[in-house]
Amino acid sequence: MDAGIIINPGCSLNCFFCGNKGKPPNKKELKKQEVQIYKNLIHHRKNGLTRLVISGVDPIEYTKIVELIRYTKKIGCQLALDLPPVNRLVA
Repeated sequence: MDAGIIINPGCSLNCFFCGNKGKPPNKKELKKQEVQIYKNLIHHRKNGLTRLVISGVDPIEYTKIVELIRYTKKIGCQLALDLPPVNRLVA
């Protein structure tokens, strides 16, 4: 069973093909969402979750992305990163 989470759901680019629209949550709401993500991972893993897809405007910018990836692997899930076609690359 697969599941997906969207990190950083707010974006001002407004690309017609993208489903990540809306404004980002405030800090209090973000903390609440982080706690819920971990609770959901535990619950769904017990019920057959095998792969987690992390998506969003730019999930790599999420300050706790490494912790989330490590935890996902620790509980035995495969991981996929769904990155947007527009990334800020610095050479």
